[in-house]
Amino acid sequence: MNESRTQKSLQNAKVSLIFFLIQIPLGFFSRKIFIEYLGAEVLGLNTTLCNILEFLNLAEMGIGLAMSTTLFKPLYDKDKTRIKEILSVEGYLYRLVAYFIIIASIPIMISFPWIFKHARLPMWYTYATYFVCMFGCISNYIWNYKEIVLSADQKQYKLTRYVQGGRFIKTIIQLLLIYYTKIGYIWWLITEFSYSIIIAVCINWQVYKDYPWLKSNIPNGKKLLHKYKEIITLTKQAFFHKISYFVLTQTAPLIIYAYASLTLVAYYGNYTMLTGYVSKLFDTMFGGMGASIGNLVAENDKTKIKKIFWELFSSRFLTASIICFLLYKLIPPFIYLWLGNKYILGNTTLLLILASAFIGITRSVVDSFKDSYKLFADIGAPMIEAFINLSSSIIFGYLWGLNGILIGQLTSLFIIVLLWKPYYLYKNGFHESIHYYIISYFKHIIITACVTAIAAILIGYIPINPYKSWIDFIFYAVVISVMYIGIISFTYYKLVIGAKFFFNRIYGILRSKIGSGKQ
Repeated sequence: MNESRTQKSLQNAKVSLIFFLIQIPLGFFSRKIFIEYLGAEVLGLNTTLCNILEFLNLAEMGIGLAMSTTLFKPLYDKDKTRIKEILSVEGYLYRLVAYFIIIASIPIMISFPWIFKHARLPMWYTYATYFVCMFGCISNYIWNYKEIVLSADQKQYKLTRYVQGGRFIKTIIQLLLIYYTKIGYIWWLITEFSYSIIIAVCINWQVYKDYPWLKSNIPNGKKLLHKYKEIITLTKQAFFHKISYFVLTQTAPLIIYAYASLTLVAYYGNYTMLTGYVSKLFDTMFGGMGASIGNLVAENDKTKIKKIFWELFSSRFLTASIICFLLYKLIPPFIYLWLGNKYILGNTTLLLILASAFIGITRSVVDSFKDSYKLFADIGAPMIEAFINLSSSIIFGYLWGLNGILIGQLTSLFIIVLLWKPYYLYKNGFHESIHYYIISYFKHIIITACVTAIAAILIGYIPINPYKSWIDFIFYAVVISVMYIGIISFTYYKLVIGAKFFFNRIYGILRSKIGSGKQ
């Protein structure tokens, strides 16, 4: 990666990290207020409706992914005409998606009295919540679609300031209204609706500020479809991958509700909220990395491509190891102090959730390179993944409840994400044998397992009870974090060449920053 790409990636990471650190305490506090004043069932209803809407979002068919990969080359060449034409095609396709979601929502809303017949909530809660969530969804398709240019051009940080900053202000207002008014949920919905409008205005203003020449012609987008047949081909291929992603990430709450209750959905959501924060952090911090990799692939320097691949892979594996170990040690006492003992799920459930989170973090490197090479033609793989995920989750869920559902997810992740996707990337992207990848992957696993075992033994001697108080929890978290991060980082630096590249890059950046500061 040249310096320009690195600087843009760091800028995206810096802005995202700032807002992430602000959102973490606010997110936990707001969820606690939501549960205490509105109830776990309202929270479970909100989660379930969002999952239903995500199902309709499958109509997006991977258009955004296809557009983003198609924009890498025109942005690299500064071809304004092609960029405007691609945006016109995107605007036209997204307008169709918005219309579909609105029409498809009608029979779904008619079915609400049957779907939520066991819910102990007024039916207007269901309809009002769904309408507000649907409006926020379609606003992205009708008004905010041009934001993809900022993302593809590694300027995601400019969007983050508005989206995350606006979300922070919105959440504060919602909490105050829930706490001080008797109709807090109504005001919560009104604020959510207003946020969608304000963010749409801010995003479009930023796009036109950076690209004043960027004027799409949506009616002309239909005529341009024949010119950009590649977009349609990539969209059709990406659609199957999107189905798989939906089944993997969004069906668990629906299956849990089918087998249990909205309350268990909320309990499970408390855990996935914690792991979800990590995922969101990676999405925002490294969202621009996809564009950087796309530009790297466009240069077609195979030596540099492989070097960056292993640097990113090792650093992501190291990060996933740190995060999952610390979450395993800290989530139970955190839930205990945050919400109470009754909200703590079993240790096996936590391990299964973290296993999925670990794969989710480490898979991003292979996925990013695969997308940058436009390798979407393996449409059979995501369909098999979705089938394995859904069928095994239903069967195992019937046998073993929540843990069975999570085992079903891991089964599909292992077969497709850990085995198939790297093979497909090496065969059709790198055009190399996958043997070195397999050996290196197991090397990473063995190193992480050995370090984790040693660290777990050492941490067992720490005389601090994190369940006692928030002060003890914070002190315990700091001690084990410093201990584990220090041990595993040193080990990776000494034994893993990709990690050594990563640490040397960070050291070089810091040294140049310090040098420029002295000047």
